[in-house]
Amino acid sequence: KRQGVVASVQAFTEAAMAEPASTGIQVGFYRLQKEMPAGDALEVLINPDNILKNTVTIPEGLRVADIVEVLADKTDFSRAQYEKVLANPDGLGLPSYANGNAEGYLFPSTYDLGPKETPKSILQTMVARWQQAAEAADLEGMAEELGYEPGELMIVASLVEAEAARDEDRGKVAR
Repeated sequence: KRQGVVASVQAFTEAAMAEPASTGIQVGFYRLQKEMPAGDALEVLINPDNILKNTVTIPEGLRVADIVEVLADKTDFSRAQYEKVLANPDGLGLPSYANGNAEGYLFPSTYDLGPKETPKSILQTMVARWQQAAEAADLEGMAEELGYEPGELMIVASLVEAEAARDEDRGKVAR
């Protein structure tokens, strides 16, 4: 109502209550028009295919420069815009042992990027996803157990990733 999409909160609420699929509306951004009938607006919202997103896949094994290239190719931002953020990485959420270097801390995955994303928010999301994986693997605990600093263990992991052509070779390379 505040954005002028529907004329009445009550009309939209009544339409949503009459539509069982309305309980499955997904969080996201949708393209809606001004002055839509409440039922039409609801039809847009209940269809997850209408979520505005840009899906970007970052494969495993890429270095930061290659990741930036993929992001620049698959988003509306330039390589220079990503590099500017990486040159001043304070707000990315990197751990202190990364020493301001994002190499190894941009998690490879498939990301659904919304229309309000920025180069900084995209890189923050990638670092946050790395942090989840690091916590799940107990990176800091494993580093201590093996006699390494967490940053050193990340370097070893990066070397293993770069040098092992196949999964079955990783153990040999790591040893």
